[in-house]
Formats: sequence, structure tokens, C-alpha cells
Amino acid sequence: MNVSTIKISLVILLIAGCSPDHKKNNIDLNELSEIKTIDESALEKEWQAIIELREKNLQSVVENQAFDNEKTLLEDADNLQNRTEEQLLKVQVREKLLAEEALLESIKSRAADLVTQ
Repeated sequence: MNVSTIKISLVILLIAGCSPDHKKNNIDLNELSEIKTIDESALEKEWQAIIELREKNLQSVVENQAFDNEKTLLEDADNLQNRTEEQLLKVQVREKLLAEEALLESIKSRAADLVTQ
């Protein structure tokens, strides 16, 4: 073997020794791909949890609003019933007063008839 062949062989061996290990890079890329998949899965789970929480909050807001609306309607119904009962009592008092006034007029008329006889 001559010297130039040995030099070329040494240079090739040095280049081969200094070059990156392709298998190691493949493992790193595979690991990175797995990590990326795991991160995407975790991120998807977090987003799903956030969406579920927001849906629950929205449902709670809607239920609270429905409760408030129902409460307002019940209060309005109670107020209307109270006003109606008050008006009914006023009408009954007026009817009683009118009946008493009519009775009084009838008594006055009879008394006047008795006096004139």
C-alpha cells in the first residue's frame, strides 16, 4: 500500500468518524415526533376541558337567567293578584255603601209616606 492510499483511507475514516450518526438522528426525530404527538394530545385535552368548562358556565348563566326571569314573572303575578284583590275589596265596599244608601233612601221614603198618611 502506498502512502497516498493510506492518506485517502485515513481521510475517509476521519470523515466517516466525524459525520453525524444517522440512526441517532432518526431516533431523535422519532422521539421528537412522539413528543409532538403527546404535546398535541395534551393540548387537545386542555382545549376540550376549557370548552367543557365554558359550556358549563354558559349553561349556568342560562339557568340563572331563566331562574331570574321566572322569579320576576312570579313577583309580577303576585303584584297583579294583590292589586286585583285590593280593587275587588274597593268594589265590594262601594257596593255595600250603595246598598246601605239605597236602604237608607228606602227607609226615608217609607218614613215620609208614614208621616203623610
